[in-house]
Amino acid sequence: MDEGIDEGIDEGIDEGIDEGIDEGIHEGIDIGRHRYRQTGKDRRRCRQTDMEQTDAEWETHVGTQA
Repeated sequence: MDEGIDEGIDEGIDEGIDEGIDEGIHEGIDIGRHRYRQTGKDRRRCRQTDMEQTDAEWETHVGTQA
């Protein structure tokens, strides 16, 4: 019985991780497309600026979820 519970927990964790990764990838793609449409700039610009913008967007997103 304990073995079945452990397997169920492991499967649930694995599925949750997979869903979270998929959701994160799709959200990242959407953010990238939106930013590209807004700026119309070449995506080869400074990576540090991109990371700072992504961090700010994430903090805003997390703030709205709380």
